[in-house]
Amino acid sequence: MSLLVKLAQINGGPADQNYLPLSAAYLQVHAEKHLKEPNRFKFEIPIYTRTPVETAVKQLEDADVVGISTYVWNFELSRKIAAELKRRKPNILTIFGGPHVPEKRTPDFMSQNPFIDVAVAGEGERAFTAILERFPNIVPEDLPKGEDIGKMEDYLEKNIFPDIERSDWRKNRVRGTLQSLIHSGSWGEVSSINVRQNGNIVSIPIARRMGDLNEVPSPYLNGTFEQLMARYPDENWTAIWETNRGCPFACAFCDWGNTSKDKMTKLEIERVYGEQDWFSKKRIEFVWCADANFGMYQPRDVEIAKRMAENKEKYGYPKYFTVQGTKSPNDQSFEGQLILDKSGLSRGVLIAFQSLNPETLKAVDRGNISLDKFFHYQREFAKRGVDTFSDLILGNPLETYHTFTKGISDLLDMGQHNRIQFNNLSILPNAPMADPVYIRKYGLDIVETPIVNAHGPIDREADEVEEKQQLVVATNTMSREDWVRTRSFAYRTSALHFNKLLQIPLLVAHHNYGLNYNRMIDEFGAVSPESAPVIASMNRGFDEQAKAIQRGSPEFTPSRNYLGIYWYPDENALVDMVMNNKLDQFYRESNGVFSNMIGEEVRDGSLLDSALRLNREVFRLPRQPDSEIIEHPYNTWELYKSLLISSPVEVKNKKHRYAVERKERWETDQDWMKKMVWYKNKRGAYLNSAQPI
Repeated sequence: MSLLVKLAQINGGPADQNYLPLSAAYLQVHAEKHLKEPNRFKFEIPIYTRTPVETAVKQLEDADVVGISTYVWNFELSRKIAAELKRRKPNILTIFGGPHVPEKRTPDFMSQNPFIDVAVAGEGERAFTAILERFPNIVPEDLPKGEDIGKMEDYLEKNIFPDIERSDWRKNRVRGTLQSLIHSGSWGEVSSINVRQNGNIVSIPIARRMGDLNEVPSPYLNGTFEQLMARYPDENWTAIWETNRGCPFACAFCDWGNTSKDKMTKLEIERVYGEQDWFSKKRIEFVWCADANFGMYQPRDVEIAKRMAENKEKYGYPKYFTVQGTKSPNDQSFEGQLILDKSGLSRGVLIAFQSLNPETLKAVDRGNISLDKFFHYQREFAKRGVDTFSDLILGNPLETYHTFTKGISDLLDMGQHNRIQFNNLSILPNAPMADPVYIRKYGLDIVETPIVNAHGPIDREADEVEEKQQLVVATNTMSREDWVRTRSFAYRTSALHFNKLLQIPLLVAHHNYGLNYNRMIDEFGAVSPESAPVIASMNRGFDEQAKAIQRGSPEFTPSRNYLGIYWYPDENALVDMVMNNKLDQFYRESNGVFSNMIGEEVRDGSLLDSALRLNREVFRLPRQPDSEIIEHPYNTWELYKSLLISSPVEVKNKKHRYAVERKERWETDQDWMKKMVWYKNKRGAYLNSAQPI
């Protein structure tokens, strides 16, 4: 009778979608291909979505071996499932792997989780196959016995680590494994594992990664996923997909490029094309590319983008294809992203920075595209109508309020007017900055907070397990008070500029009145409740949210009144303003703030007054008329559109008439919140168009 193997890769996608469990499938197909006696084992359908502990345990408890792939979004649920499973069936073999198994300090991890029998650190396919090969734990017949250490070393060198080319590395690996082998039976042969033996936790060194990723068959092309999809025909499946593995970079906040993952390996291009065709023919709507640096391999990645676009045109699928762009972009790498954008597969191009402070970049071991190059690409993309996005991380070492807010201002100066995503720094187990020495060096103040999804429901099921993350809320260069100030500045920038509440007057004030973006955002943050109660209330909400995070609350703002979901704080401020009929008051107060900055009243008929009024007139709100004719004393709309692409037109002081085109209408507040504020957030598509007439 076959030994029963069951796997779990619990994903955390949107409520109406589930990811095909690629990591679990890779373990299965590698084992089925490379086991000497694959018929000894039978694999069943894996657990792929969040499931109550009791339900999951019942699904798994008849197995002989259970393998669980873990990451930050599923670790707590995975722990509880494994603990209860082990309580009910002590002789079941529980194997944990995935990015949440630390590659350093793994014995501590095992001690904290006594229900884990084997923890695989690093790449998992070979280790998992080797564990099954030796299950139950049988010592190989040809292993030298007794105390003949020399023969055992020779055996290890020739049979276990023959692929390590440098003899000194090979001997070090042999010596590190020898004692484990003596005390642990056949487990000592398996690289990259931590295992319990005779009351001790034994760690076997991490093996080199696979030199050829094609060693792992395709679960898409060999029918593995067909079984899962047939079992659950009503699921809206999303695909995780890799065309290469590894990352040559070593950013300290990221676990993608640590030393066990830095070697790059690629899948054969014909397999890649075959999987692309599979997605299209299986009508997979969304494909998430797990390559760390899409666009790095040229012309290969451009051809992959072309194939995906051609397939969408031919089959109608996939609808969307999301990639992580290379950290060292060039014309060719952006060509692939332009193809994806033109075909409608992507929703813009990400040009990530994480920080613009040179000292911070050095501390986190990251290099960025230069601001000159960014300005060039940003302007070219904007002229072509391609949206771009940038990332900044709050909480990085050596960052201060001044350096972080200056970085925001610099990106705005360089033309980033679509969206900056302000991410809170989260410590991942295998990121270099998770090292206690690193944490002490930079004074990282870490709090544990629940993981919730933006726009996810507030209410949890009674038996739902809460996931956790470790957020940095202060450093030795940014106090807790300064972190709150900085976080609030970021919220305010999103609300006023990227959510378009004041984008038109901000651009005009910067270009035509010489006001610095930093100063403008700061001035809006410094208003008094007496002079600007609506703006002050918004700022107070931002401060309270930042302080709540420091106390261990979720990153997002819960609102039972507004769809019963978690909102980005800047979105929540917008919704609250509109639902309480305070938008007109907000614009009156904004006039006063701009007046203070330019040193005189923003009078009726002035360019800045026109910009403020135009912003209010084109802002998308519920229950507006289909169209409206407006008049302005300047070519304000043309000026605004030209500033977005960093090619300003001449200001013309004469009457201009515009038709405001409102192609979308929302008859209920709920529709407006969901379909405008929520759905259009990433692109910041909060303004209607004004056509000159």
